[in-house]
Amino acid sequence: MFIIENISWLIIIFGIILSFISITFSLRVKGSVIGGVLQSFGLGILTGTIAYLLTLHTFINPDLQKIFRDGFMLISYLFMALGVWRTKNIA
Repeated sequence: MFIIENISWLIIIFGIILSFISITFSLRVKGSVIGGVLQSFGLGILTGTIAYLLTLHTFINPDLQKIFRDGFMLISYLFMALGVWRTKNIA
């Protein structure tokens, strides 16, 4: 159980760090296509991390918690799909 709890915290820490790095770099190249892609992926990683956080502990009704988790995962995928869509301008 100790290893699983440490991996959970590691996933959360990496998710927050990677989203921060992506969003920070997107602000450095603001206005470019790469900036938009990085921003979309950074927001996707952040919402995916929030969705993962919602699965760790039951603090509200489990059905409501599942709705929030699935909603955040859907938003996460939509942000990443938006990032992929923005890459069409590169080619």
